[in-house]
Amino acid sequence: MIDPSYTEEDFLRLIDHVKKIDIDQPVFSIVTPFPGTPLYEEIKDQIITKNYEYFDGMHALTTTAQHILFLNLCLKVGFQLRYMV
Repeated sequence: MIDPSYTEEDFLRLIDHVKKIDIDQPVFSIVTPFPGTPLYEEIKDQIITKNYEYFDGMHALTTTAQHILFLNLCLKVGFQLRYMV
């Protein structure tokens, strides 16, 4: 899962790790703070929607640009993703 606090360095380490262990089909998802969990309680004031259709690991629920940063870095290093976040 991609944590909303990831930096460019974190993403580069993740990409290097995936390449190093030679994962056939890496799948990346965004951290989803499900209601009733400690994470939800911690960041509930930052969640930008209460529409539970978006609580699926594929949508950013807080104000973040990390998924765009990650995709751009993957393109920069030539890392192809089968599933985009």
